[in-house]
Amino acid sequence: MHRIIICTDEAFPRGSAGANYLLYFAKTLIDIGYTPIIIAYTENANGLAGQMQSFENVSYILVEPPCGKLQHFYTFNMGLHHLYLSILQQLKPTQQDILWLYTAELPLIRGVRRYAVARGLTLGACVVEWYTAYPSESITEKWKYHRYKKVYKKEFTKIQNLLSISSWLNDYYSKFNVHTMVLPMMTEVKPLKRIFKPSEKLRFIYPGGKSNKDDVDMLLTVLSETGKNYNYEIHLTGINQDREDFLDQYPQEVQQEMRKHLVLHGWLSYDELENLYYEMDFLVLLRQKSETTLANFPSKIPETMGYGIIPIVNNIGDYGALLYKAFNKELLLEQYSEVECIKCLQKVFRMQPEDITQLKNSVYKIANDKFDYHNFESKLRVYFHDISGE
Repeated sequence: MHRIIICTDEAFPRGSAGANYLLYFAKTLIDIGYTPIIIAYTENANGLAGQMQSFENVSYILVEPPCGKLQHFYTFNMGLHHLYLSILQQLKPTQQDILWLYTAELPLIRGVRRYAVARGLTLGACVVEWYTAYPSESITEKWKYHRYKKVYKKEFTKIQNLLSISSWLNDYYSKFNVHTMVLPMMTEVKPLKRIFKPSEKLRFIYPGGKSNKDDVDMLLTVLSETGKNYNYEIHLTGINQDREDFLDQYPQEVQQEMRKHLVLHGWLSYDELENLYYEMDFLVLLRQKSETTLANFPSKIPETMGYGIIPIVNNIGDYGALLYKAFNKELLLEQYSEVECIKCLQKVFRMQPEDITQLKNSVYKIANDKFDYHNFESKLRVYFHDISGE
């Protein structure tokens, strides 16, 4: 079997949304006859750095930076590729193998690309973001934006084979002389451990902490207005903060309502998150339309739909178009605004428990038919056949 050696700075396994994407990508590669090996970055390998390990039949090797602040700073910002090149030298890739990248870190991309070119190896990459500058006076943030901009606009165009997470990204890179294909965010839809039952209390979730892409502030503000006199909970994960400290940033009327309904979760293991998903009814994901949100495909959507969680999202990009065709379009916001969000949530609060249960079953089926990684095996088989010629 041909090996596909994947170099990433994601916290594999199960440490990030990117790590989950890589897990399902690797499982698909195994099913179509390749042997993936993931080389992943970690801050703490627990003495296992450099050793071959396995997670759900996917082989991986961890690399970690040296101790000391200066050495750590240099490694991550200028010499990150050296950690990976030492592992590649041990693996001794041949021209029958393929090197792959899942990172936006400039030193790692350049270092692995030079390694591949020098040895005549086939190289490819997953492109999953389009970095946009956010208002900031921070010199560090401005420097990061400059580097990431160079990565997305220049470095990836020098790599012959790309898998783009969205049509927007695919259209951009198709203008260059690269072999590209859309590979959206995938998940693994497992048999349900329990059936969906009507509940008197609605449970909303936004997993993954607050980010620049998602408007959690609007979500809490709108829920505080529309949810009065209704029995519901809103769960936020990845928030390592006392609830009162967290609410202190909001107006008093929002604080007053959210004290009745808001549940904060810190970092959760994947098993803990899975158990929480089984209790939830709706995912609310509000995003303003921009290059960044058009380019991205949120992992939260397929992941939560695999547990029957009904998505309430903007009609943006690939996931908006797909859900518009396959799902109840009344729960898609055509415009990014509080008014549209209020209208949508008012419909939700008026829904009967039996209707919600029926929707949850429909959502689970859509996730299985559209997002489960097995659905992408035939496309990836053709794509990698074109690369390897076999």
